[in-house]
Amino acid sequence: MKSRLLTLLLAAPSLVSAQDSLGSPDHGGDVADAKSEAQEILSEPIFNDPGPQESTNWIGSAAEFLANKIGDMIEALLKRFSGADPDFNPAFIPPGVGSALIWIVIAIISAVVLGLVIYLLSRAKWAKRAAKSGGGGLLDDDEPDRSADEWLAEADALAAAGDYRRAVRCLYLACLMRLDENHICEFRRWETNWEHLYRIESSPAAPESLNYRKLTQRFDLIWYGHRTKGASDVDEFRSFYVELVKLLKLNQEAA
Repeated sequence: MKSRLLTLLLAAPSLVSAQDSLGSPDHGGDVADAKSEAQEILSEPIFNDPGPQESTNWIGSAAEFLANKIGDMIEALLKRFSGADPDFNPAFIPPGVGSALIWIVIAIISAVVLGLVIYLLSRAKWAKRAAKSGGGGLLDDDEPDRSADEWLAEADALAAAGDYRRAVRCLYLACLMRLDENHICEFRRWETNWEHLYRIESSPAAPESLNYRKLTQRFDLIWYGHRTKGASDVDEFRSFYVELVKLLKLNQEAA
């Protein structure tokens, strides 16, 4: 995949030269040679049969998909301008225009690729940080399921020991357990905090005044971003839990 795209980019100058020769009024006997060279380059197996592709993760799959699409676009463009496409007459394109157009397209594609690479790297950085802090989901594979009361007790023990960051996590999970008990959002241990938030906000059973987004943002900063103030974080999450229980009770009575 990578070698095919790289070869296409490296072959571009030769193929552009072939097109410019074909569009020149005094090209003479160089036309056949230029066109033959272009067709020979584009007939290489790497352009026609990239072979089986394998990817170990979603980032690799995304990069593979993008590179293949870019390779197809560049290959089609080069074939048209080199005369390898019998349905296209490069004589209609003034000399030099094909070259400029191809380099403009390559510059645009390069900018898009660079932007995507930066985006994927940033996503990978946060995914790695999340994995170190507790796996892809909210619970580790070997971590037991707990009720809301059990998470509260765990939070109290951790806060007493000075482990405020983990205490915040327990309180956040206790809130999710209460939402599950009230049939607002089923708790799924393999999902992230944001996936739970999206389901909470789209749940028809959720109270209108429930704002779980701010708490989720705070949890993200404290747990994944390691930005802990101290005991005040625990107090903030415990207060939210108390208010949440009251709100859920009122919601049940109104139903």
